[in-house]
Amino acid sequence: MTDTRLFGLHPYIPAAILAIVVLIPIALTPEPYRNDLLAYQLLIIAGVYIGFAVNDGRPVVMAIEVAHLAGFIALTLLGLWISPWFLVVGYFSHGAWDLLHRPSLIQTELARWYPPLCLVYDWIFGAVLIFWLVV
Repeated sequence: MTDTRLFGLHPYIPAAILAIVVLIPIALTPEPYRNDLLAYQLLIIAGVYIGFAVNDGRPVVMAIEVAHLAGFIALTLLGLWISPWFLVVGYFSHGAWDLLHRPSLIQTELARWYPPLCLVYDWIFGAVLIFWLVV
């Protein structure tokens, strides 16, 4: 693992900036399509760990990350077909998944700044999605 800083900053700062930048066009998207974008994004952020697993190269790591992706595919489909609340669960669950990537738990080799960045990004999206669903 590498340094925990990203561009000299704690990863929470770029995560918040990135989330705001991505949220703007999603917020401007008409309501019937907004959940589609949020679902596609959930798949993409879950799929990033496949790249880390391939780079890591260990079969057990790849199996763990593929199982992770399968779970998020299911949450995404449930979010599209049943209720967008499954997308909320997906974003907050993915943040929790990020928290599990530490040397004593899930040992996929990745940059140390990535899990906290992704955690903040995911949870910002989960919180905003709750706001959109309630208001």
